Amino acid sequence: MKKNVPDLSLFDTITGFPEPLTLSKLQKDLPYSKKHTFSKEQCEAIHRVFDLESLNVNKLESFRVDVECVTFQKIGIEIKGSFRARIHQKCVVTLEPIVKTVHEDFLMLYLPQFKLKTWFDERPNLEETLMEENPPELLPDSFDITQIASENLILAIDPYVRKNIQSNLKTTAAPPGKDAFTDADMKPFAVLAALKDKLRDDNKS
Repeated sequence: MKKNVPDLSLFDTITGFPEPLTLSKLQKDLPYSKKHTFSKEQCEAIHRVFDLESLNVNKLESFRVDVECVTFQKIGIEIKGSFRARIHQKCVVTLEPIVKTVHEDFLMLYLPQFKLKTWFDERPNLEETLMEENPPELLPDSFDITQIASENLILAIDPYVRKNIQSNLKTTAAPPGKDAFTDADMKPFAVLAALKDKLRDDNKS
């Protein structure tokens, strides 16, 4: 699936977003940690910039991210974080509104080009590696906490969410030409079956 490149310029018109960190500044400040709760206006901007509507998210009500950055393999960067978001969606079956809280941890690893090549060369069985390890990415020139958090939120969203409608379903059964039995009709038979089972067990003992 082709990855859409978001236009982050909209964030420049809204104050309060975490400031992007250049690679040199981040390396100088390691270990680095940041906690941020996005405002209502920032949530609306994230919703537009990352096109959450296309993932069946009608509204990003709240969004918070915590990250910790440390050195990875001496010259790389490791970002460990978590986020919590409250999103509004629609059931794909009934179209009823659904409000969900999405909470996930994430880990992102970054290495320079030559070290990245070595990392993959040392792991010839790529499929098995991807099953067991979180593969590193190319070390960028800067890090945007908002973008990192938003992209991980996108990975956690289920666009085909369904409302739990099991309790509203009614079991019916009937011979041809007869009115269907409802759950209420069947309940006495279930009680009788349970009683017979109990009597059978008592006789065995």
